[in-house]
Amino acid sequence: IVHALAERVASEELADATVDQLMPLVDEVWDRMEWRTPWAAERARDDVRRVLERFLNWHRRAEARKVIAQEAELDADVELPDGSHVHLHGFADRLELDDDGQVVVVDLKTGKDKPADKDLDANPQLGLYQLAVDHGAAAEWAGEATSGGAELIQLRHPAPRQVQLPKVQAQRP
Repeated sequence: IVHALAERVASEELADATVDQLMPLVDEVWDRMEWRTPWAAERARDDVRRVLERFLNWHRRAEARKVIAQEAELDADVELPDGSHVHLHGFADRLELDDDGQVVVVDLKTGKDKPADKDLDANPQLGLYQLAVDHGAAAEWAGEATSGGAELIQLRHPAPRQVQLPKVQAQRP
């Protein structure tokens, strides 16, 4: 639900929507989901509201990068140092263009678990996204641009000392 609404906000369809305007869209599908108890459904709905608030605040922040693609299908053929070839294929929640014209791959996370900050430089998911970008996977949206890093946007987890924003876990280029 959160990913679908985030895509619609970034695509301008719901660009100016508030959380109060998004929650009825959540409610349209909420009753189709199964919950063990009514209180669990209510608590999860409250979590979705907080996640959407954090997303909107993060998406609309003054220093936000330009979104160039959503649910971007990334394909790249890569030659490894040993001469073997691999084909990378996957989808990224968002591709954004930084001030230097580089592509930053953004993955919106809504789960409770997150990797340790100290492990981000070796995060395989983010590393493969960047490898794909560096081998032309974002050419459709950004031409010859290279990777400017990758980020996990932890929507369930507040940023340190900024509860209204999500925790951002970045992997350097």
